[in-house]
Amino acid sequence: MKRLLFILAAFFTLAVAHGQLNPIKNLQFNCYYQYPPGLNCFTLNWSPPNTSLTDSLVGYNIYRNDTLYLFTTGLGIACNPCIGDTNHTYCGFMYNPAWFYMHVTAVYNQSHIESAYNDSAYNPGCGLIIGINENSNPSAFTISPNPFSTLAIIRTDHLLWNATLTVYNSYGQQVKQMKNISGHEIKLQRDGLPGGLYFIRLVQDNKTYSVGKLVITDH
Repeated sequence: MKRLLFILAAFFTLAVAHGQLNPIKNLQFNCYYQYPPGLNCFTLNWSPPNTSLTDSLVGYNIYRNDTLYLFTTGLGIACNPCIGDTNHTYCGFMYNPAWFYMHVTAVYNQSHIESAYNDSAYNPGCGLIIGINENSNPSAFTISPNPFSTLAIIRTDHLLWNATLTVYNSYGQQVKQMKNISGHEIKLQRDGLPGGLYFIRLVQDNKTYSVGKLVITDH
Protein backbone atom coordinates (compact mmCIF):
# COMPACT_ATOMS: atom_id res chain seq x y z
CA MET A 1 0.00 0.00 0.00
CA LYS A 2 2.82 2.40 0.90
CA ARG A 3 4.54 1.61 -2.39
CA LEU A 4 1.34 2.36 -4.29
CA LEU A 5 0.95 5.66 -2.46
CA PHE A 6 4.57 6.51 -3.25
CA ILE A 7 4.05 5.82 -6.96
CA LEU A 8 0.88 7.91 -7.01
CA ALA A 9 2.63 10.76 -5.19
CA ALA A 10 5.54 10.65 -7.63
CA PHE A 11 3.16 10.65 -10.59
CA PHE A 12 1.24 13.58 -9.14
CA THR A 13 4.48 15.51 -8.58
CA LEU A 14 5.56 14.97 -12.20
CA ALA A 15 2.12 15.96 -13.46
CA VAL A 16 2.24 19.18 -11.47
CA ALA A 17 5.82 19.90 -12.55
CA HIS A 18 5.21 19.33 -16.25
CA GLY A 19 1.48 19.69 -16.67
CA GLN A 20 1.63 23.45 -17.12
CA LEU A 21 3.87 23.43 -20.21
CA ASN A 22 1.17 25.11 -22.22
CA PRO A 23 1.64 25.34 -26.04
CA ILE A 24 1.51 28.51 -28.10
CA LYS A 25 -1.70 29.60 -29.81
CA ASN A 26 -2.76 31.00 -33.20
CA LEU A 27 0.28 30.06 -35.31
CA GLN A 28 0.09 31.97 -38.60
CA PHE A 29 2.38 32.02 -41.64
CA ASN A 30 1.88 34.48 -44.49
CA CYS A 31 3.94 35.00 -47.63
CA TYR A 32 3.32 37.62 -50.27
CA TYR A 33 4.86 39.54 -53.14
CA GLN A 34 5.42 43.26 -52.89
CA TYR A 35 5.17 44.84 -56.34
CA PRO A 36 6.66 47.26 -57.12
CA PRO A 37 9.60 47.03 -56.57
CA GLY A 38 9.41 43.24 -56.55
CA LEU A 39 10.25 41.74 -53.16
CA ASN A 40 9.37 38.35 -51.66
CA CYS A 41 8.16 38.66 -48.07
CA PHE A 42 6.90 36.48 -45.21
CA THR A 43 5.68 36.73 -41.63
CA LEU A 44 5.46 34.00 -39.00
CA ASN A 45 3.73 34.91 -35.75
CA TRP A 46 1.80 33.39 -32.86
CA SER A 47 0.07 34.22 -29.59
CA PRO A 48 1.61 33.40 -26.19
CA PRO A 49 0.43 30.31 -24.31
CA ASN A 50 -1.99 30.37 -21.44
CA THR A 51 -0.35 31.44 -18.20
CA SER A 52 1.45 28.62 -16.39
CA LEU A 53 1.15 28.38 -12.62
CA THR A 54 4.23 26.22 -12.12
CA ASP A 55 6.63 26.97 -14.99
CA SER A 56 8.35 30.15 -16.15
CA LEU A 57 8.15 30.97 -19.87
CA VAL A 58 11.56 31.96 -21.25
CA GLY A 59 10.94 32.03 -25.03
CA TYR A 60 10.06 30.01 -28.12
CA ASN A 61 11.75 27.46 -30.40
CA ILE A 62 10.96 27.71 -34.13
CA TYR A 63 11.25 24.46 -36.10
CA ARG A 64 11.49 23.73 -39.82
CA ASN A 65 10.63 20.10 -40.61
CA ASP A 66 11.38 19.17 -36.96
CA THR A 67 14.84 20.81 -37.13
CA LEU A 68 15.40 23.67 -34.70
CA TYR A 69 15.92 26.90 -36.62
CA LEU A 70 15.86 29.62 -33.97
CA PHE A 71 15.19 30.41 -30.32
CA THR A 72 13.49 33.75 -29.81
CA THR A 73 11.83 35.68 -27.01
CA GLY A 74 9.54 37.49 -29.45
CA LEU A 75 6.18 36.49 -30.86
CA GLY A 76 7.25 36.14 -34.48
CA ILE A 77 9.85 36.61 -37.18
CA ALA A 78 9.64 38.18 -40.61
CA CYS A 79 11.68 38.78 -43.72
CA ASN A 80 12.03 42.50 -43.15
CA PRO A 81 13.00 44.23 -45.35
CA CYS A 82 11.81 41.65 -47.83
CA ILE A 83 13.92 39.49 -50.13
CA GLY A 84 15.44 41.72 -52.75
CA ASP A 85 16.73 44.20 -50.19
CA THR A 86 20.38 43.79 -49.23
CA ASN A 87 19.57 44.52 -45.57
CA HIS A 88 17.05 41.74 -44.97
CA THR A 89 16.81 39.56 -41.86
CA TYR A 90 15.38 36.04 -41.41
CA CYS A 91 14.84 35.72 -45.17
CA GLY A 92 16.90 32.54 -45.21
CA PHE A 93 14.07 30.91 -43.27
CA MET A 94 12.20 30.55 -46.58
CA TYR A 95 14.88 28.34 -48.15
CA ASN A 96 16.94 25.14 -47.72
CA PRO A 97 14.57 23.53 -48.43
CA ALA A 98 12.09 25.94 -49.93
CA TRP A 99 9.10 23.68 -49.10
CA PHE A 100 8.68 22.77 -45.45
CA TYR A 101 6.41 22.52 -42.44
CA MET A 102 7.00 24.69 -39.41
CA HIS A 103 5.91 24.68 -35.79
CA VAL A 104 6.72 26.63 -32.65
CA THR A 105 7.08 25.34 -29.10
CA ALA A 106 6.98 27.31 -25.87
CA VAL A 107 10.19 27.01 -23.84
CA TYR A 108 10.03 26.97 -20.05
CA ASN A 109 12.50 27.31 -17.19
CA GLN A 110 16.26 27.77 -17.33
CA SER A 111 16.64 24.14 -18.44
CA HIS A 112 14.62 24.98 -21.59
CA ILE A 113 11.92 22.36 -21.22
CA GLU A 114 9.63 22.51 -24.26
CA SER A 115 5.90 22.28 -24.59
CA ALA A 116 4.22 20.13 -27.17
CA TYR A 117 2.78 21.82 -30.25
CA ASN A 118 -0.77 21.49 -31.49
CA ASP A 119 -0.52 23.42 -34.73
CA SER A 120 1.80 23.66 -37.73
CA ALA A 121 2.04 25.75 -40.88
CA TYR A 122 3.33 25.00 -44.37
CA ASN A 123 5.54 27.04 -46.66
CA PRO A 124 4.67 26.01 -50.25
CA GLY A 125 7.94 27.40 -51.64
CA CYS A 126 7.04 31.06 -51.36
CA GLY A 127 10.50 32.30 -52.23
CA LEU A 128 10.18 30.67 -55.65
CA ILE A 129 6.54 30.52 -56.60
CA ILE A 130 5.37 33.95 -55.47
CA GLY A 131 6.45 36.96 -57.41
CA ILE A 132 4.24 36.65 -60.47
CA ASN A 133 3.07 40.15 -61.27
CA GLU A 134 -0.17 41.12 -62.92
CA ASN A 135 1.35 40.83 -66.41
CA SER A 136 2.25 37.17 -66.06
CA ASN A 137 0.31 33.99 -66.62
CA PRO A 138 1.27 30.95 -64.49
CA SER A 139 -0.38 28.58 -66.98
CA ALA A 140 1.14 30.05 -70.12
CA PHE A 141 3.42 27.10 -70.96
CA THR A 142 3.29 23.33 -71.07
CA ILE A 143 6.05 20.84 -70.26
CA SER A 144 6.14 17.50 -72.06
CA PRO A 145 6.94 14.91 -70.96
CA ASN A 146 6.73 15.64 -67.25
CA PRO A 147 8.27 13.72 -65.52
CA PHE A 148 11.19 13.37 -67.95
CA SER A 149 14.52 11.58 -67.88
CA THR A 150 16.58 13.16 -70.67
CA LEU A 151 14.77 15.94 -72.52
CA ALA A 152 11.64 18.01 -71.93
CA ILE A 153 9.97 20.37 -74.38
CA ILE A 154 8.49 23.60 -73.00
CA ARG A 155 5.93 25.21 -75.29
CA THR A 156 4.50 28.69 -74.80
CA ASP A 157 1.51 30.54 -76.22
CA HIS A 158 3.52 33.73 -76.13
CA LEU A 159 6.25 34.47 -78.67
CA LEU A 160 9.42 34.70 -76.61
CA TRP A 161 12.19 37.13 -77.46
CA ASN A 162 15.50 37.17 -75.57
CA ALA A 163 13.90 35.39 -72.60
CA THR A 164 15.66 33.58 -69.74
CA LEU A 165 14.69 30.23 -68.23
CA THR A 166 16.01 29.45 -64.74
CA VAL A 167 15.76 26.07 -63.02
CA TYR A 168 15.77 25.77 -59.21
CA ASN A 169 16.10 22.66 -57.09
CA SER A 170 13.91 21.94 -54.07
CA TYR A 171 16.35 23.88 -51.85
CA GLY A 172 15.73 27.08 -53.76
CA GLN A 173 19.17 26.96 -55.40
CA GLN A 174 19.67 27.84 -59.05
CA VAL A 175 20.99 24.75 -60.87
CA LYS A 176 20.59 25.68 -64.53
CA GLN A 177 19.90 28.73 -66.66
CA MET A 178 19.20 29.26 -70.38
CA LYS A 179 19.44 32.76 -71.86
CA ASN A 180 18.60 34.43 -75.17
CA ILE A 181 15.54 32.23 -75.75
CA SER A 182 13.26 33.15 -78.67
CA GLY A 183 10.28 31.44 -80.26
CA HIS A 184 7.50 29.25 -78.90
CA GLU A 185 9.55 26.20 -77.88
CA ILE A 186 12.36 25.50 -75.43
CA LYS A 187 14.33 22.26 -75.32
CA LEU A 188 15.38 21.59 -71.74
CA GLN A 189 18.18 19.02 -71.45
CA ARG A 190 18.74 17.19 -68.20
CA ASP A 191 22.52 17.75 -68.36
CA GLY A 192 23.38 15.59 -65.37
CA LEU A 193 20.81 16.96 -62.93
CA PRO A 194 19.87 14.38 -60.29
CA GLY A 195 16.35 13.02 -60.17
CA GLY A 196 13.85 14.99 -58.14
CA LEU A 197 11.47 17.94 -58.05
CA TYR A 198 12.47 21.21 -59.77
CA PHE A 199 10.89 24.58 -60.36
CA ILE A 200 11.36 26.80 -63.39
CA ARG A 201 10.91 30.51 -63.89
CA LEU A 202 10.59 32.11 -67.32
CA VAL A 203 11.54 35.79 -67.45
CA GLN A 204 11.25 38.26 -70.32
CA ASP A 205 11.88 42.02 -70.27
CA ASN A 206 12.78 41.75 -66.56
CA LYS A 207 9.28 40.42 -65.78
CA THR A 208 8.31 36.93 -64.67
CA TYR A 209 6.29 35.51 -67.54
CA SER A 210 5.47 32.22 -65.86
CA VAL A 211 6.59 29.65 -63.28
CA GLY A 212 6.07 25.92 -63.13
CA LYS A 213 7.31 22.66 -61.69
CA LEU A 214 8.85 19.60 -63.29
CA VAL A 215 10.11 16.24 -62.17
CA ILE A 216 13.26 14.49 -63.35
CA THR A 217 13.21 10.72 -63.12
CA ASP A 218 15.85 8.05 -63.64
CA HIS A 219 13.41 5.74 -65.42
